[in-house]
Amino acid sequence: MVAGLLLSLLPIGLSRPLLDRAIGGAIAERSWSTGAALRGAQLDTVEPLPAGLQLGISATPSSICATPAPDCSAGVTTARVSLTAVASPAPVAWPNVQVVFALDGTFFNGDFHLTDDGGYNTCDHSGLDIVCEESNGLPVFVAEAGAIATSIAAENPHSSVTFALADFESTLCDYGDCDGTVYRVDIGQFTPAADFGGQVASTLQANFLESSYWCNDCDFWDNFLHSPSITALYGILTGAGIEWSADAHHVVIVIGDTAPRDIAYAQNYCVSGWDGGLSGGSCFNVPCEPSYVLPNGVVPTCEGWIASRDGVPTDSIAALARDSPDCVNSLGGSCTIDDIDLWATPTDPYSEDWPSQFANIGGGPGGSQVFQNVERVLAAGCDMAAATGGSWDGPVWYTCANGRSGSLQYELHGSETEPNLNNPTLLAALRIASFGQAPTTPVAFGGDRPLFEFTPFGAIAPSPDLQATAACLRQDEPQPTCQANPTILRTNGVEVLGWNWSTVAAQNAMQAGDIWQAEFNVVATGPPYSLVPVDACTTPLCDTGGSRAVNGSFTSAAYALTSTGPLTVNSFPLAQVHVDAPATGPPPTAAPPPPPPPSFGFPITITTPTPIPQPVAIPALSVIGGLSLNAAAVGLLAAGFMRVGLRNKPMAMGVAMKSNLARSAFEH
Repeated sequence: MVAGLLLSLLPIGLSRPLLDRAIGGAIAERSWSTGAALRGAQLDTVEPLPAGLQLGISATPSSICATPAPDCSAGVTTARVSLTAVASPAPVAWPNVQVVFALDGTFFNGDFHLTDDGGYNTCDHSGLDIVCEESNGLPVFVAEAGAIATSIAAENPHSSVTFALADFESTLCDYGDCDGTVYRVDIGQFTPAADFGGQVASTLQANFLESSYWCNDCDFWDNFLHSPSITALYGILTGAGIEWSADAHHVVIVIGDTAPRDIAYAQNYCVSGWDGGLSGGSCFNVPCEPSYVLPNGVVPTCEGWIASRDGVPTDSIAALARDSPDCVNSLGGSCTIDDIDLWATPTDPYSEDWPSQFANIGGGPGGSQVFQNVERVLAAGCDMAAATGGSWDGPVWYTCANGRSGSLQYELHGSETEPNLNNPTLLAALRIASFGQAPTTPVAFGGDRPLFEFTPFGAIAPSPDLQATAACLRQDEPQPTCQANPTILRTNGVEVLGWNWSTVAAQNAMQAGDIWQAEFNVVATGPPYSLVPVDACTTPLCDTGGSRAVNGSFTSAAYALTSTGPLTVNSFPLAQVHVDAPATGPPPTAAPPPPPPPSFGFPITITTPTPIPQPVAIPALSVIGGLSLNAAAVGLLAAGFMRVGLRNKPMAMGVAMKSNLARSAFEH
């Protein structure tokens, strides 16, 4: 993490409370001058920053002697200047997102219906033909569809989110009575959250669920350990009845508890107690997805789940999420698939629905074949989420191979006609389902002049012994093409130091969260003997402190907000040092102490960014109005101040930190 790296680089460490405060806090828009008035400044609540750069500057120590001799009370002739720029951590999010819910309608998900057609009774309570461990996931989704959509939209305030719905149940006669639905689109036109609940009630609930919460023909005569999820996802990803648009990122959220028909996830029905649909004496369901005719095409025979099963590399759902036209043409260039595995008998190896009379073949609660069945259901969900950049959630007892743990608690289903409609962990899992990682786009492009420039003011000048260093961090990693040594320029008769983020022109752009920092030595070549500006700058505080542009040049960041846009030139804030008057007595006989060694990494003191004024005109350069920087770059530049004793006098110390605020999974 950036915080740990910062601590390792700083010559004086932060205490744990200050570090925590720096990581999580936000600072008010203020100037972080080295002046005593700002020492001990407190954190304030601020608004988020717009895209752009947050700029800071510092100079230490606070007092120096004028060259050539340290014949004053300060005892040193060199000050160390630090320039810092942070690409503001503006939220990275998809502007538009289209979400399709894909509902597994097999009966353990909550729509089981009491029948008298001879269905196998695995758990007899008072003579009723019911199941022991049925999820209430499907009734909860139907009842709370509007609230679910609204919570997802609210969790992603920087995205416009709309919703559609499809469902699937039957498996074309293998382990079933051939009368279910393989793939159905309930809502094909994407609708806003406010309308989604009503449309679910008028389509899925009115048609499939008999205007209630149960399916009239969902029972043990149907498949319940596997489902046609491959066919359903094939239809969704290829736009069969789904009106995907190219101006949105495409997301599918699968909700169910069954395995796909793929050989890697085959289910053993012999330990389930149901053998009415067994074919040829085999215990396992057909581990191959049969071909199916969709409105817009045909599902290939043996389409795979994560990997191809027919020798054609693109014949899998994971590949389709990358390669289908509707996924390639989405904003993300692919589709994200999230999977939520409900807690029910197919995902619980200890459920009483696994008949104990089959213990001799690995059946019964806790049986080896039961564990294999459950593991394959849950692994399929984990694998698909991992393969497409989505999220997974499931029973709290299970952890995916990649370390992702489930959060769902079991909730009793309740009666058929009055199911329990309370499932807070399921609602929470739906709310934070992933949209997939939105790409980080550059926020500050370099142009035909250095991205950063330092212009000294008055008698301050770059030291002949410059000892310049620079660091460029992206996601905590130093960038190999960072420009370490500044370019020395002559601009209108003024010696200026210039840097770029990268020495490679094509890479000379900062992304949100990037941190740049340069350090170098300056000296005072003469009077005045007072508190003087270090840098030529143009902010309001610069004017108050006596600084201004020098022959049109000032310490600045010059960048464009897009790769082809005009340059914006923003001034760094003010840094000051006190140039002490020469001693009145004889010069000291002892050699003066050496200047402070150059430090690597981040500045010890960083000034607070100030509101950006209209830029000062620069000859031969079209300057665009500067950005207003309020303070959400926050903990990245500084989030607290502490008093530290130095050799000469106390001074304020601000430490640059990178914010690590927890966010929704929707925006990772």
